[in-house]
Amino acid sequence: MTSARSKTHKRYARPRYESASAAFLGHLGIAQRPRSKAKGKSKGKARYRVQPLPLLQIALVAGAVALLAFVIWVAASDTFYIHTAVISGTSRVSPEDIFRASQLPGVHILWARGGKAEEAIEATVRGVRSADVHCWLPAKCNIEVVERQPKTMWQDGATLWWIDEEGVILPGQELLPDSLVVQGPLPRVADDRLHERVIDTLTELYALGIDPSTALSYDGGRGFVVTDSHGWRVVLGIGSGVAERLRAMTQVTADLEARQVTPRFVDVRFPDAPYYSVANEW
Repeated sequence: MTSARSKTHKRYARPRYESASAAFLGHLGIAQRPRSKAKGKSKGKARYRVQPLPLLQIALVAGAVALLAFVIWVAASDTFYIHTAVISGTSRVSPEDIFRASQLPGVHILWARGGKAEEAIEATVRGVRSADVHCWLPAKCNIEVVERQPKTMWQDGATLWWIDEEGVILPGQELLPDSLVVQGPLPRVADDRLHERVIDTLTELYALGIDPSTALSYDGGRGFVVTDSHGWRVVLGIGSGVAERLRAMTQVTADLEARQVTPRFVDVRFPDAPYYSVANEW
């Protein structure tokens, strides 16, 4: 019996190398992990601790929420929608017409484009030669315009038109002093401008220093007709070469005056071959 127990005890005795390793680890100050007596039970009872978020992650989340709230506020707040504008440079054109033509009313400031507003004004308001638009937060805009200046007064029957130096036709309000006045049908083209050759004629007349008091009319078939100091009608026509035609007019009228001839009209549209008539109306 004694020998059997002794053998059993030796079978389950802790191996010497385990005891030696424990002693060695203890000598180094390293504690061994205690063995679990019931491994199956310890797995079932394992607990997990929730780790708190780092401060950096909390700050990032808070920043994202704040940014989203700001974006929603900017998009929805009426503060950032354009309802008025400061308009300068107008004397004849209505500021309300300019603001409406800019297509800015009711637009969110983030969608406002100064270049597009300038193009819209210049294309829509004929009395404006150029526009300069600037917008900034929260919803402020400045619109500075340069108006077209009338240079020629064109009297078409009972209707008065203003013509600027580029030939743009504007509704006339009154006869302006020291401006050339033309009587007759208005030779307009589709884009509310004078015929190109008519513009060329007026440009050359101004360059030659025409007297604004000169009696000038326009005939649809013959072009410009000037009434000279004798009361004679002289057909100038249209297009470039006005200086040559005026020189021809001076020569012909001087010759007629010297010969005491009173013509019904003088035609210098072809300065190399001018002619006149004492019998025919035209």
